[in-house]
Amino acid sequence: MKYILLALFFFINAGSTFFVLFRKNKELLPAKIQLTCINSIITVVTALIYSLVTYENSFCPEFVQVLGILSTISIVVMIIGVFFKEASIVQIIPEDIKEKNNASIFFKIFGLAIASRLIIYFVGYIYGIQTFDIKTGFLESFDSMWNKWDSIHYLNLAQNGYSTDGENAKLIVFYPFYPLLIRIAAVMFKNYLVSGVVVSNLCLGVGCYYLYKLVKIDFDEETAFRSVKYMLIYPFSFFFGIAYTESTFVALSIMALYYMRKNKWFLAGICGFLAALTKNQGIILVIPAAMEYVISNQVFDELRKKNLKNILKSFFAKGIYILMIPLGTLVYFMINEILFGNWNEFLVYQNKYFGNSFGNVFKNIKRITQSAISPEDTFRLTYWIPFILSFLLVIFLIFYSIGRLRISYSAYMLVFLLISFSPSFLLSGARYILSLAPIYISLSVLARRKEVDVILTYSSTLLLGFYTLAFLMGRVL
Repeated sequence: MKYILLALFFFINAGSTFFVLFRKNKELLPAKIQLTCINSIITVVTALIYSLVTYENSFCPEFVQVLGILSTISIVVMIIGVFFKEASIVQIIPEDIKEKNNASIFFKIFGLAIASRLIIYFVGYIYGIQTFDIKTGFLESFDSMWNKWDSIHYLNLAQNGYSTDGENAKLIVFYPFYPLLIRIAAVMFKNYLVSGVVVSNLCLGVGCYYLYKLVKIDFDEETAFRSVKYMLIYPFSFFFGIAYTESTFVALSIMALYYMRKNKWFLAGICGFLAALTKNQGIILVIPAAMEYVISNQVFDELRKKNLKNILKSFFAKGIYILMIPLGTLVYFMINEILFGNWNEFLVYQNKYFGNSFGNVFKNIKRITQSAISPEDTFRLTYWIPFILSFLLVIFLIFYSIGRLRISYSAYMLVFLLISFSPSFLLSGARYILSLAPIYISLSVLARRKEVDVILTYSSTLLLGFYTLAFLMGRVL
C-alpha cells in the first residue's frame, strides 16, 4: 500500500510539472515559480495527512521522515522537468565584463571575511577568560580553544602523512588536499595550527569573492553582497576560520560553479578535481557540471538536428574536462589501494573508529528527530535540533531555488543533502551543510525584502554566537 501511494504521489507531481511547464505561450520563470508553489503545497499536505493516519508513538518524527521522502520525489520530478525545458531553450553564455573596481571589490570582500573571523576569535577569547579562567594571552590560548575534534586529525595528517599501522592509520578517512595545503604553508609559518588557520582564512576570502562573482552573473550587486553576508554569518560559519576543510572546499566548489557558468571547462575541471580531493562531497560537482554543459552547449538542440559530429567535437574540446572532477575521488581511492591494498579501506576505518557506514538517510532523519524532541537527550540543542533544522532549511531552499535559481544549483543541493546526511552515525550534519554554497544565494534572493533580511540577519548572527560558544565548550563537531 505504501508503494502504491508513493507511485500515485509521483504521478501527481509529474502531471502538475508537465502541465505547468509545457503549456503553450507560458513564460518559463513564472511557470517555475507557480510549479514550486503547487508541488510544495501538495508535498506538505500529503505528508501531513499520511503522518496523521499512520503514526504510532510520536507524530513529529514520522512527519519529518515522510516529508523528506515526498520532498525528494517532488524535487527530482521538478528538476528533471525544468532541466529538459531549459535545455531546449537557447542559452546566452554570460560575457566576461571587466569591472574597473574589480580589485577594490576583491579587497573589500576579502577584508570583510578576515575581519569577521577576527571578531569570532576575539569573542571566543573573552568567553574563554570568563568561563575557562584562561590566564594566557590571545595567541597562547588559541590552541586549547580552537584546536578540537577533526582539526587535530587534519594537523596530524599534515605533519605526519598517511600511515598504514598504529593509531594514525585511521587518518585515511580524511581527504588529502587540505592537509597538503597546511604542510606547504607550514614551511613558511613553522607552526601547523597557524598554517591551518591561515589556509582556512585565505580560502574563505577567495570563496567569498567568487561567491560574489557567481551571484553577479544572474543578480544585482546588492544580492551578491548579501549572499556573502549570509555565508559569513551562517550559524556554523566559525568552522570557516579554524583548521577544518570547510573553507577550502567551499572556495573550490564556488570557483568550479563559477567557471561552469562562464563555460570555462578546464578551470571548472581543475577546481572540481581539487574539491573532490578535499571532501567526499566534491564528486557531486559532476552533476551541475554535466547539466550546465548540456544547457550551455545546446546538446538537446544538436541531438534534434542529428549533429552527432558537433556534439562529439564540442565534448572533446570542452566537456571532457568534466571528467577531471571524479578523477579527484579516483586519486583518493588510489591512495587507499596503494597504502592498504584496498581502494575503499577508508570505509573500513570509518566503521571501526568512528562507527560510520552508509545508511538510509530517511531513517536517520526519523531517528534524529526522535532525539531532538526528547527532553532527556542532553545533546539535542547542539547536535540533533540543528541537524533537523538544517535538513528542513535545505529542503525549503531547494523548493524555493527551483523557481528562481539555476536548476543545476537545485540538483547539486539535493544530492549534496542526501549524501551528507546518509552516514549511520551522524553528528556533524549541520556542519556539512555549511559547505553547500547555493544555500547562501537562495537566502539572499529570499531576503530581498528588508524585513526578511533583518530577521534572517539577526537570528543567524545570534545562532552563530551560540554555536561558537558551544564549540568552545566541546559540544559541537
